[in-house]
Amino acid sequence: MRRARPLGALRRFSTCWQAGTMRTALSGSLTMEMPESRVACALAYAERGWRVLPLWWPVIGNGQPAHCTCGDPACSSVGKHLLSRPGGAPEGVHSATADPETIGRWWQQWPYANIGIACGPDTGLLVLDIDGVEGRGSVEGQHLPPTPCVRTANGSHYYYVHPAGESKNAVGLLPGVDVRAAGGYVVAPGSTHATGHSYEWAVSPDDAPFAECPQWLVQLLRSSEHRQQDVPGDRVPEGQRNDTLTSLAGTMRRRGMGEAAIRAALLAENAERCDPPLPAAEVDRIARSVSRYAPEPTDAGASPPPGDHVEQLVGRVVQTHDPQPVWQAVPALARLTRTQYGSVKQRLTEALRDRLNLNDLDAAVREARAELRAGTNGRRDGQPLVVIGRQLREVADEALGVLVRANEPPELFVRSGALVGVAPDERHRPVIYEVGVDELRARLARVADFVRQTGNGERDANPPEEVVRSVLAAHRWPFPALETVVEMPVLRPDGSLVSEHGYDPSTRLYLAPKPDAEFPPVPDQASREEVQAALALVVEMIVDFPFVEQASEANALGLLLTPIVRPAIRGPIPIGLVDAPQAGTGKGLLAACVAVVATGRSAAMFPAPRDDDEWRKRITAALASGASVILIDNLSLPLQAPSLASALTAEVWQDRVLGKSETVVPPQRATWIVTGNNITLRGDLPRRCYWIRLDAAVPRPWQREGFRHPDLLRWVLQSRGRLVSALLTLARAWFAAGQPRSDMPQMGSYEEWAGMVGGILPWGQWLSRGFLEFHPSPDGGVDTPLGRGAVAATWCPRNPENPGTRRTPTSRTAGSAVDFGRTGEPHTACLRARPQHWRRRQVCIPSGTGDDLMASDKQIEANRQNALASTGPRTEEGKAIVAQNALK
Repeated sequence: MRRARPLGALRRFSTCWQAGTMRTALSGSLTMEMPESRVACALAYAERGWRVLPLWWPVIGNGQPAHCTCGDPACSSVGKHLLSRPGGAPEGVHSATADPETIGRWWQQWPYANIGIACGPDTGLLVLDIDGVEGRGSVEGQHLPPTPCVRTANGSHYYYVHPAGESKNAVGLLPGVDVRAAGGYVVAPGSTHATGHSYEWAVSPDDAPFAECPQWLVQLLRSSEHRQQDVPGDRVPEGQRNDTLTSLAGTMRRRGMGEAAIRAALLAENAERCDPPLPAAEVDRIARSVSRYAPEPTDAGASPPPGDHVEQLVGRVVQTHDPQPVWQAVPALARLTRTQYGSVKQRLTEALRDRLNLNDLDAAVREARAELRAGTNGRRDGQPLVVIGRQLREVADEALGVLVRANEPPELFVRSGALVGVAPDERHRPVIYEVGVDELRARLARVADFVRQTGNGERDANPPEEVVRSVLAAHRWPFPALETVVEMPVLRPDGSLVSEHGYDPSTRLYLAPKPDAEFPPVPDQASREEVQAALALVVEMIVDFPFVEQASEANALGLLLTPIVRPAIRGPIPIGLVDAPQAGTGKGLLAACVAVVATGRSAAMFPAPRDDDEWRKRITAALASGASVILIDNLSLPLQAPSLASALTAEVWQDRVLGKSETVVPPQRATWIVTGNNITLRGDLPRRCYWIRLDAAVPRPWQREGFRHPDLLRWVLQSRGRLVSALLTLARAWFAAGQPRSDMPQMGSYEEWAGMVGGILPWGQWLSRGFLEFHPSPDGGVDTPLGRGAVAATWCPRNPENPGTRRTPTSRTAGSAVDFGRTGEPHTACLRARPQHWRRRQVCIPSGTGDDLMASDKQIEANRQNALASTGPRTEEGKAIVAQNALK
């Protein structure tokens, strides 16, 4: 075996690679997270001289069972089989390489691909695969010398030096024990198992040398190979079945046979020759795996006519009485006319008698004919050909297969149990739409040619509507799942970036930025200077807002970060309340700036409905459209909406489609914002919100001057790319530091959001102090000293020398934005009915000098008590005030 080189800077480290990160323990005392991509793991193996290749990877989470990204919903080798897709994917184990350029190209195209390491004499590796309790029992008592070892989900991989000579793969060498050698590969550390566990080094190659293959294992391999050679040629013994069927399947695929035809042939061969037969699921896996490769291109002018090929076939079968050539010749049989095929089948039956299953042969030929119509050899001008006028299920299945093959890159998705697409509207805003009959029919017409067989040959046709409806009625489509659409680069749960336009399978997001959007690169490991520069830019955006205290400023930064980190948070997030005493303070401007940073445009906006049924309809419409930022603007009434409270703690939202007996279940991945003056909350909403309070402390805040950015929204739009990159820099710096947690108030149901945002904010140093310390109290007010000390109304006597009676307050403001009703006089009814409406309201009070003054809290409270006492003991508070005044 070639001497393996150390893993560079990782030498002396006990290392385990996980999806997207590399966790390194130094001397067992220090654990830290190092942001390493899978390509780094693959390159490290290549540096040792090992040949690697990309494998499909599992998708785990969202409350659904793990599934393979190969697209086969019934895949039995999730995350373990060779990746095969147009665009430079490897064509088999023989394509494994140690070339850094090829490896970089592979993982640039598939950054989350699992890693396979080829075994055999070329790499010097033989791997003993022990699986589960059964495997451990099979090797119990056998000597296993210390050697590098990988911990898998249910067992272990032992890496040994490949013995002299060539040893082939031995599947099922012992119960629960396989050997990976020439022609085989293993899933390497740095990969993820379908269970969610990572393949990890239990013993690193830097901690133990590679041991020679144990002698008992070498002898067992040799005896197994001898037993296989002693078996009569018409039987395939255990240990050789998989290789034999895979070879047969490869021959049929190269000749143009489809998966169904290959499966039918393999099942017949397996039942006829394999001793004992392989499980049907394993045969299905072989057929699926081989069918992912493209058939070999054929030159129609150079190929012999099918009749000549079949005559050679019949002659060979008559001489050898071997049925295997029949299955290899299925593509040629499929090209015969029905009369010709009937004649050949009769001659084959006479030669092979009961060794040929005619039902299986007929099924394979039927599938091969369908493949000829829809596959590589059934294309016209590069378009797949679909022949109609057959059974509806056959044409619908064929049409669905054409759609799946044409869906690269993905444009059709499954969301909330419906077939959907993503398209820009007239303002280039990406919108998720449900695919209907007309849209799907038009797409089929673009990606395939439909023809009808007539007595005069093929005639062009349109995709039949009943075929389109049958495809839509399937409700189980092999298209990728879609969560939502984002319009800027965002974080994945492992801290990496979703930055490429289009669909991201690991997060199920579709990135569709504005055509003119440009985002500066984000460093993987930002320096302190880069972090400070990013923070300064973010602070510059909010510097002109009059936050009442630092807690509101910290909460505003948390609101800005939320759309960036939302895809990395699996759980719910609370709603951000932007509140002020009166209009013109900047509430709507702050919410608009957050939306522009996140989407490049205004948010999806609607006023607060008056009843919960209307709330439910608005929420369903907003989430179904895939809106990433939703703004409820200018709240004027107390906010009490059970549907909104439910949505804020849900990962998915379920509602009935208006006017239909159908249910829609869109994911709830939006960032919610509410704006209003002196907002009051009721019901369950106070604990599901965080508060951002603005107060300019002037009577007419809309007339303020001296801003750093007078046209802030224009500046934010022009600086959007830099602002997004700055926020991502802060977030990735937190991931690079190991995701440290900071001390902050707990927020039940939103622990994941509070932990991530509250962890990132400490990079802002003083700006992080106060995060979540300014939030609604259970009674709907603001749970801070400022909120508890706020008074209910503001007025002063018109004439300080003559304050008037206690029953009739004579104060009135001139030139104020405060509306006191018909009379213009402040009166006790408005004070009792709407105390929250007057909280911290600024008014203009005429004085002898004409100056605008603000009534003191002490004077305001005195006037309020006078007004309440003047109404008589009709309330408990009024009774108490009357009693106190009597004592005075």
